[in-house]
Amino acid sequence: MINGLDITVFDNVFDKEQQIHMYNTGRTFPYYLANNDLPGNPGWEQKFMSELDNVLLKKFGFFELLSNNHPLTNLLKDRIMERAYINLGIPSDAHRLHDDMSEEGYMTLLYYMNPFWMMDWGGETIFLDGNGEIGYTSPFVSGRVLVFDSSILHAARVQTCESNAYRFTFAAKYSKKQNK
Repeated sequence: MINGLDITVFDNVFDKEQQIHMYNTGRTFPYYLANNDLPGNPGWEQKFMSELDNVLLKKFGFFELLSNNHPLTNLLKDRIMERAYINLGIPSDAHRLHDDMSEEGYMTLLYYMNPFWMMDWGGETIFLDGNGEIGYTSPFVSGRVLVFDSSILHAARVQTCESNAYRFTFAAKYSKKQNK
């Protein structure tokens, strides 16, 4: 919990070699215009993304490289991954506040893929609290993993033109906890 928001931050989940492997692998996937931040949007704000099926997900290696005893594994147990994809951000992208699911209890995993990123390049993620104020800002830290309730309004902030780099994030969407 951060400022009353259901957000958990993990740094140094993967070593630099593992980060570079996932980054280089994910860059080779097919990207297309698709991901809208706003439902019902006519499409002019679509962004580049790559939907990951089971074959691409395994090739990417996030879950294969994740240690079985890492706290992240425990946080997501008893949930079903419903969707996984990679966002490819460019400096001119406009990002809108959105939730990933309007109902509480679903979880989103967000992994900052770039193995090198300078803080002054921007690209951080903001999360709004229940009053509509920024309750937490996560700088774009190489290798950082965020897990948060999918109903929290959030948005990427614009990356600067100085970055001269694509901003890659891996996202996985999880169901509510399954009753056993």
